[in-house]
Amino acid sequence: MAYPLTEQGYIRLLKQLGQYESLRELILQDQVSTVHGVVMGESTSLSPELAEKQQRLAVINERIKMVRMIINDYYILNLPTPKEDKITLGSVVTLTYPDDTEADYMLFDILPESNEEFDMQFPGVKAVSLTSPIGLALFNCEEPLMSAQEGDEITVKLPKGDVKVIVTGVYTPTVTEETLKKERRVAQRRRS
Repeated sequence: MAYPLTEQGYIRLLKQLGQYESLRELILQDQVSTVHGVVMGESTSLSPELAEKQQRLAVINERIKMVRMIINDYYILNLPTPKEDKITLGSVVTLTYPDDTEADYMLFDILPESNEEFDMQFPGVKAVSLTSPIGLALFNCEEPLMSAQEGDEITVKLPKGDVKVIVTGVYTPTVTEETLKKERRVAQRRRS
């Protein structure tokens, strides 16, 4: 099964893979240190500490397996060239609510793993996926590649009831080809 990704989604997955692999190495080193402490008589308790580390390692290994599976079988979505008033994956969208409050959202195929990194790059912007209520409202899933535009009123279906909001702004940040190549080289080095 091939996984559709945007270039930004691919870059995020490469970064996540690197973070997971680094974390796995730290956990493995810590496990060796724990076992060494017991062997050397520095510690008498092995089971609870080691069991917890093994559980963390199992979770990390599953995530690595999942990300590698996606990276090994993906294709880049050929989305139309974004217009400033047309919403696409990666667009920052400003929605105005009935009480005149505004909120900015960025639309993702795969949500960023690190909120800190995302918040630093896009302060005040909330990450939302295509399958979230806002994502579903912005993209008309019945007609592929049909999305809301600046000025449109959309209905966000929430558990507590539908909310009508107006798309009052659209901005699409770009990823340079140089950034994409750099991230691919880093990922290749990690795998070898």
